[in-house]
Amino acid sequence: MVFIFWALLIFILYTYLGYPLSVWITAKISPRPIIKSSSIQETPNVSVVIAARNEESAIIKKINNLYASDYPDEFLEIIIISDGSNDATGKVITEYQSANPDKNIHLIEFSHSLGKPSALNAGVEKANSEFIVFADCRQEFDSLAIRNLMQNFSDPDIGAVSGELMFRQSPDSKIAAEMGLYWRYEKSIRKNEAQSGSVVGATGAIYAIRKELYRPLPAEALVDDVLTPLNVVMQGKRVVFDSAALAYDFVSVDEKQEWRRKVRTLAGNWQLLEFNPELLNPFKNPIFWRLIGHKFSRLIVPFALIILFLTSVALPGTLFNLFTALQVLFYLAVGSAHAMPSVRKNRLFKFSYFVVVLNIAALFGFYYWVTKRCHLLWLASEQKTPPKNKIPILMYHALEDSENPAGFDNMSDQVYVVNTESFRKQMACLKADGFKTLLIDELLALERFPDKVVVLTFDDGHRSNWALACQILKEFGFKAEFFITTDRINTQDFLTESEIRALAEAGMGIGSHGVTHRFLNDLSGEDVLFELNGSYSRLAGIIGRDVSGISFPGGRIPEVPIEKYAWCCTSRVDYFEGEGTALPRFALKHDTSLSTFKRIIHCDPMIARKAKARYLILKAIKKLLGNNCYSRLHRYLVR
Repeated sequence: MVFIFWALLIFILYTYLGYPLSVWITAKISPRPIIKSSSIQETPNVSVVIAARNEESAIIKKINNLYASDYPDEFLEIIIISDGSNDATGKVITEYQSANPDKNIHLIEFSHSLGKPSALNAGVEKANSEFIVFADCRQEFDSLAIRNLMQNFSDPDIGAVSGELMFRQSPDSKIAAEMGLYWRYEKSIRKNEAQSGSVVGATGAIYAIRKELYRPLPAEALVDDVLTPLNVVMQGKRVVFDSAALAYDFVSVDEKQEWRRKVRTLAGNWQLLEFNPELLNPFKNPIFWRLIGHKFSRLIVPFALIILFLTSVALPGTLFNLFTALQVLFYLAVGSAHAMPSVRKNRLFKFSYFVVVLNIAALFGFYYWVTKRCHLLWLASEQKTPPKNKIPILMYHALEDSENPAGFDNMSDQVYVVNTESFRKQMACLKADGFKTLLIDELLALERFPDKVVVLTFDDGHRSNWALACQILKEFGFKAEFFITTDRINTQDFLTESEIRALAEAGMGIGSHGVTHRFLNDLSGEDVLFELNGSYSRLAGIIGRDVSGISFPGGRIPEVPIEKYAWCCTSRVDYFEGEGTALPRFALKHDTSLSTFKRIIHCDPMIARKAKARYLILKAIKKLLGNNCYSRLHRYLVR
């Protein structure tokens, strides 16, 4: 075990310090300069290929930026692939073409999104030039960028050239300093790689290749700017980095945006193994050790960190106790930096936080790759949808007052019973603060979420849903979704068929909550289908229309597809921001105070953070104990 500890520590140090040092030394003692001469035509024909999705606000600015460069227009071809855009991207490009017939612009439009790799493949196939420059819509090119890229191709050994992306400070960015530090570290490695041979990958916003070396990308590829340069290297050509070919961008607007980019990139690095296994053959890959040191070792580091911690805890002795203490302090620093962003003003906390976030992203990237879910990560800014506000979705169960007690026998159910007076105050608060309610079908149909919208939901189909909740909702002009367990219809304490129809006629949404309220992840596939289809059929028969959504009993999500339903409500805690059709919710309980309610509806990040932490802890306990054991324990603790 001692050997494992030291081997892992050396491996981690090599990844972050040893490899960068080795390429720096190689660049100093064995440089491979790029031969730039007049042997290449000073201004060869160039095709700029841009994959765009929903870029109506940015694409014309990008075209004007390219034509404002010092590269002559007559040698410049711009090919734009609109990848299933559902805005006016194609229209504004067509209008620009009509207004500027002298410009060599081609538009390729996909009727539906095929992904960036397919878009790039179509663009390169359309290109008429010997050289291809890849660009994104957002980044601005320096006026000399294209010319500086092309000068490198005077060296016949050069097959591809990466430009340099310079980050500008955005006033809205929460992670500018951390991203800037990482990017400087990454660029120093790339520069030394280029000076001593080839870089491992390129900057996706600005890189160029010889068209003859391009190989079509797999449709599911996540990192074209790594796979394409590696394809060039495997054909015996160098890929270099030119710091004079500049593009400009702003640091990611927020942590969530940057997190998605990290996970997508790291999952894409795992994909390289399946797309081209020969990359791991040192006899066929000229930069085998660089690929291992720069890319793949970083994918292994998070696993090494976990095992390193466990071995240091297990090993006896002062030295290993010291290592354990240092690791605990390190992760405590990271935890405080996550919980309190202001702490990241300290450089040590800031550095610690960013390193750990990178490694957690690597774990998530591995998960998406190994479970064949990489397609879910293609949420890049190139495929963005209009920004949407955060929407609180509230989960109720039953109401009661002195005249209408809920009638539950055990406290585990009573926890979710809200007093009628408290519910009325909550609705009055929504009204006073200018909120309006939407049904989920209405919400998902919106292109952009308006301000001050909330979704109200009720699970189980308790009789108070009609007798109390609906009457109060109508007083305030609100509506809600009611999820019904169909075996309980017409039984004591639950809704009747006529009350369900009355709810639907009052403008309320009716959804499924299963047939028997069994936890679906405990059931066989056949039983799950019985719960999904049986409840759907009965509810559709009662209300005379299709049932769009389902709320899973206990939040337990089944593994089989829910084909009959367009969306589902879960017990996952978060605000809904328009992504996906599995909607998170905040549970309202008997002891939820009005001040807490206000913080939830106004999207207080602190209360969301606490609620999410509690949800994740309970989820872990449920998975550890199993549904039945957890339910018995919960009933015992709350009795």
